[in-house]
Amino acid sequence: PLRRVAQNPAYRVTLTPLFTGAGTAAHGPAGGVPGEKRFSRPPPIRRPLPLVAPYLAAAFPQELNNLGKIAWSGCQIPNSWYKSRMEFVWVVPRAALFSKAAVHGFAPLQPADFEKQFSKVSRSEGFFVERRMAEITPAWKQPIPYVAVTCEDTVFTMTRLTGGEARLHGKRSIGVGGHINPCDQEASGVDGLLAAACTREIDEEIILPAGPQQLEPLGLLNDDTTEVGAVHVGVVYRLVLTPAQADQLRIRETESLAGEFLPYSELVSLAEQDDSPFESWSTLLLRSGALASASAPSMSLA
Repeated sequence: PLRRVAQNPAYRVTLTPLFTGAGTAAHGPAGGVPGEKRFSRPPPIRRPLPLVAPYLAAAFPQELNNLGKIAWSGCQIPNSWYKSRMEFVWVVPRAALFSKAAVHGFAPLQPADFEKQFSKVSRSEGFFVERRMAEITPAWKQPIPYVAVTCEDTVFTMTRLTGGEARLHGKRSIGVGGHINPCDQEASGVDGLLAAACTREIDEEIILPAGPQQLEPLGLLNDDTTEVGAVHVGVVYRLVLTPAQADQLRIRETESLAGEFLPYSELVSLAEQDDSPFESWSTLLLRSGALASASAPSMSLA
């Protein structure tokens, strides 16, 4: 029943992680449902817990033993058994995003077209669904903020060592980003969902110098030829830094990521090779030439 509700575009379902005590909120259509009960915190559970505790302890002894040592926010669920079962991500029906045939590669979009052809559709048709279902359902596309950080003629390039999407380990990437989670909606509502997710993902992966940064939307990345690409769509932004700002950029998760600024021309040459060392989105973005030009004509997604 929960999955059917989550798939209904008229609903927005927000779940906070289990064991945090932060509460659970379910938001229905505008105006609510007559007689609907809403809780700012879940009702106390007393009797059921002793009944299920032995089964939980037997099934997940190590995880339960570690619960007291774990601290997380609504968007930072530890990489263990409950992450794959509890993480919810924002999806948009493929048919709503690509009304005819899906584009392949990079689709440049001017700001007005970006709003009309993607952002507006994402807000009106998108919904949260359990990630493990989203990862095996090509009928849904998971929008992924994908930020290319540039400085003059260089691009910040990362290599994923561990963590994150296992299918991308060892691949190089020029995009900082990740899934859109319920906490992004809590922070800014549906209208600011994408911007909130973009800002959060940048903050989780890299450390930027203090001061304002301007994110420039460039377009969408789509690659249905790979297992990962078939269920995701990249929402591409460019973040331009000055040399002084670039000198202060640091990787936050040094145990799982390595990164450095490299000449754009060198990266393009690597991406043009048959055995490109980059993940597919970075390969497509580098080959498109989008980061070399100030702008490009919009492509229709219809």
